[in-house]
Amino acid sequence: MKKINKKIIFIVITVALVIALALFITLNIFNKNKEETPVVNQYNAYINIDALVKLSFSVSCKEDKCDNPVVDDYVLVNDKAKDIFNEIDVKNKELSDVLSLLVDIAKDKNVSFEKIDYYTDWNNKKYWKDNEYFDILNIVITSKKDLDKYVKEHVKNKYEVSFDSDGGSAVSAQTVEEGSKVSVPPTPTKDGYKFIEWQLDGKVYDFNLLVTKNLVLKAKWEQVAEENNSSSQNVQPSKGQSSNNSHSTNTPSQNNNQSQNTKPPVTTTKYNYVGRYISLRFDSTLDPEHYMLLNADGTYFINGTNYGPASGIYKISTCSNPASCDVLVKFITICEKDGSGCDSHTFSFKIENGKYIISHPTAGHPDGSMSYADFVKQ
Repeated sequence: MKKINKKIIFIVITVALVIALALFITLNIFNKNKEETPVVNQYNAYINIDALVKLSFSVSCKEDKCDNPVVDDYVLVNDKAKDIFNEIDVKNKELSDVLSLLVDIAKDKNVSFEKIDYYTDWNNKKYWKDNEYFDILNIVITSKKDLDKYVKEHVKNKYEVSFDSDGGSAVSAQTVEEGSKVSVPPTPTKDGYKFIEWQLDGKVYDFNLLVTKNLVLKAKWEQVAEENNSSSQNVQPSKGQSSNNSHSTNTPSQNNNQSQNTKPPVTTTKYNYVGRYISLRFDSTLDPEHYMLLNADGTYFINGTNYGPASGIYKISTCSNPASCDVLVKFITICEKDGSGCDSHTFSFKIENGKYIISHPTAGHPDGSMSYADFVKQ
């Protein structure tokens, strides 16, 4: 009986040892596999150098050691990014290499920038210390849920506004931030023509509009009719007579004609009142932000009131005796679009030192809504 008990005990102990050994081996294998399986975290970042690119990247970590981030996907966010980065593929590249690649391409395509804005939900600034552009890298770290919202609020698209002078002098293009206004450019010149206005798609452009896309503004011109210079031509002396006494050969009718031609009657071809008139401040400086447009179709637009822009139609009052007037048009009256409300809205028209001027005789709009008294044509 004692022998049987010893045998059973031996068998039990042996089985227990085998089970313990099996458990030990299994646990070691499990722990080894656990150590070898990395934890992969997903992050996002925006790189902005006027061209805005969104990057999705992953970081693999084992215990306290992490690999360098690798870009999994990307989006060219704005038009400029689509234009200059349309031929690249940055997937499966290291994040730092991608940033350097984007910056190098932008520089090759003459994109100017002073800093690189980098917005991300990955809190690891020290990763960038070895990047060649670290000194101009502006790193902003936000939470994952706030990243897209932050970028939308702080990164504004920039648009190109170019000016087609249609054969006139060159006008420099402007880079305008989204939601801002185009600055009124210098007035171009063109031989034989008078500049009227800048147009977009055939209509006068309102410089108070906020820019939301690239624009091409085209100059509108009106040909200037040549004045009759016959009165200024010299009378040539007849053969055998000197120029000193040539005037004595003029007949009375010729003398009468010369005196009449000294001031010929004005005509509508002597000048053109249609166009843009810039506000003249009371200190004699111009304010391009406030102006009046007189369009050829009889409509006007004023951006010079305290109550915002105004528009409608205008009426012309001409001189009853053109031979006695310096200009044919004497008064310009602005009215509502339906032709009403013309009372006390009359401006005088005059030419001073070659400049066309419309001016209210009461030094400003009678109801106080006009900020300036004079508007000078550009």
